[in-house]
Amino acid sequence: MPSGDVLSRQSYDPRSGEASITTLLTTARDWIKKAAQRNQEEQSAMALAKEEAKRTGEVRPELSKMDYDLLLKEFKSENPRTRDDAWIAKFKKAFENMRIRKREEKGARDELVRQRGEKRQSRLMK
Repeated sequence: MPSGDVLSRQSYDPRSGEASITTLLTTARDWIKKAAQRNQEEQSAMALAKEEAKRTGEVRPELSKMDYDLLLKEFKSENPRTRDDAWIAKFKKAFENMRIRKREEKGARDELVRQRGEKRQSRLMK
């Protein structure tokens, strides 16, 4: 018969088959809180990136394509003569370079995941 300590640990481990509903609900509630906090932090970072890009004209990695288009449109409408074409071209080029870097990083991550999957499959096939 397992000791009381082992039994109590099992009841608090949500991955065990013997986890109580209360434990599962508590774990789910904690996960939801953490996910909401992460989402709020990402939204704050994106809002700060937009403000920073609007103020300084620097491209930030947090900017999406839609944010970039909106900022460019705002720059052109608010300052039709103060922002020259060279500055706009530089801003566009910086954003394209950032998108290329993101695409390459994603490709590298995808390739790593694919390789891990192939290794896992080869181990299982043996």
